[in-house]
Amino acid sequence: MTRLVFVLVISVISWSCTDIELPSIEPVAEATQPVKTGAEVLLDSFLPELEGKSVGLVMNPTARVGNTHMLDTLLASGVNINALFAPEHGFRGDYGAGEKITDGVDEQTGLPVFS
Repeated sequence: MTRLVFVLVISVISWSCTDIELPSIEPVAEATQPVKTGAEVLLDSFLPELEGKSVGLVMNPTARVGNTHMLDTLLASGVNINALFAPEHGFRGDYGAGEKITDGVDEQTGLPVFS
């Protein structure tokens, strides 16, 4: 009996949905410019604002412009970076989930890393 009631309820619901007219969906216009990451926008728009300032970075290993870490990109652009702040997994992604990270030095740049 329970199965019969279930089948009847599903049937009524599906019959009542057959008269619903769905709105037409217009295709999205093709993008005229490629999508930029936040790091690329920073370089294009805000790099001059960092000139002459001391900068500390809080970012993870996925912060990249192309295949280059954002830190390396900023250093190559002449930004004065003085400190790095490491989230979980470390600044360069060298640590496992939940692994204790202590303050240290980034081996590639010599900059201090604070956990």
